[in-house]
Amino acid sequence: MESPLHISIDEYSPIEHLIINNEFDIHQLPVLLSYVPQLRRLSLGNLFQCSNEQIISCSIKLNHLIHVSLNMINITFDQFEILIKHLFFQVQVLYITTTNDKTYLDANRWEKLILSYIPYLRIFYIQWEYFPQKNVNTADIFMIESFRTQFWLERQWFFTFTLESADDDCYRVLFSTNPYRRKSYTLYGNLDKDMISNYQKNSINSVHHVYIKQEQTIDDDCRNYFPNATELTLSYNSINVNRNSPSIILNHIVPLIQLTKLNINVKSFLFKTMIELLYLTLNIHTLSVEDICFDNKELLSIQQTEIFQLVSTRNKIKNLTINSIYAFEEIKLFIHLCSQLECLRMRPVYDDFEGILRYLLSKNNNNTRCLFYICVTDFSSEEIVTIDAVMESKETIDDYQAKRITQDFYEDIYFWQ
Repeated sequence: MESPLHISIDEYSPIEHLIINNEFDIHQLPVLLSYVPQLRRLSLGNLFQCSNEQIISCSIKLNHLIHVSLNMINITFDQFEILIKHLFFQVQVLYITTTNDKTYLDANRWEKLILSYIPYLRIFYIQWEYFPQKNVNTADIFMIESFRTQFWLERQWFFTFTLESADDDCYRVLFSTNPYRRKSYTLYGNLDKDMISNYQKNSINSVHHVYIKQEQTIDDDCRNYFPNATELTLSYNSINVNRNSPSIILNHIVPLIQLTKLNINVKSFLFKTMIELLYLTLNIHTLSVEDICFDNKELLSIQQTEIFQLVSTRNKIKNLTINSIYAFEEIKLFIHLCSQLECLRMRPVYDDFEGILRYLLSKNNNNTRCLFYICVTDFSSEEIVTIDAVMESKETIDDYQAKRITQDFYEDIYFWQ
């Protein structure tokens, strides 16, 4: 068995940036940091405690450490405070994620800690998560009001919160200081609309990419607006087919006409609903879809609808990623819709793989006149024969070069002009 490390006296490393994403015991942190006196940036993705022993409280000089990011698992504020007092005096940027201990919401205690032990702090971000089954009173979240005193305002540290229900049933309260620095933002769904009915709507200007993780977020009660968003990702398990189209309501969350990237990762998302959404997002140049649901009876008739024809002639989609397996005719519908398509990434069709390849690579296909790059991913060894036959067909791929790349049990093939 290896003997544990001890506080370093004369053995040092020149490391300046240190990232540890594996589990790391909080009791070993002072020991580790004693070996890296030149450290400037520290990121710990899973800081936890494996015993109830007291944390080593000896002070270590880390004169260069200015940026710290900690994801803490059940670390109490008392334990965290010991780290701050003895290790992080020079820190200017502090990001922490923590759970359950409501002492982290004690603004007065934070003020004393910052003034006495991290006086150079410029950027401060905290995400606090709580679990109802652990008897944390929901009313405690309103302790955020104490973060709006002169101490916080004069530093321009502005807090906001959202009540969210995540996939793992962990209800999260996000306290985002300097929210204008965030480039992405995830919306889950409000827990209790009555409880936050009087809370002001937030306009978060820095965010460029908005993720929506639960369908109930798409309603008029959304508490956040992202005026500068250019990318939207819808990613939830299923869609309520009886619900009105989300397109117009989404405009209350992001300015749809401004979007340039759209990712639809929703189970059974209707093709016609996608068209309605694209009608309001005509500046999209990159579209990624998964599990789009078609009504086979409408495959032909939907192309004759006014909205389909308007979208197909006006949209600017040049990059299309299709992450599920569809039929030949369904893929053709995507191609007809995206008349300016240049780059296509897709999986094999399940009914006529050879047919779709010949269709896409045909010199005489007006629907693919702009297409110059195709990637077909995850085809099996059984489909290699089909690929080889198409690649040997001079009349089909004369203008294309092709390359096959093997990855694990599957292969990808790339065609380009």
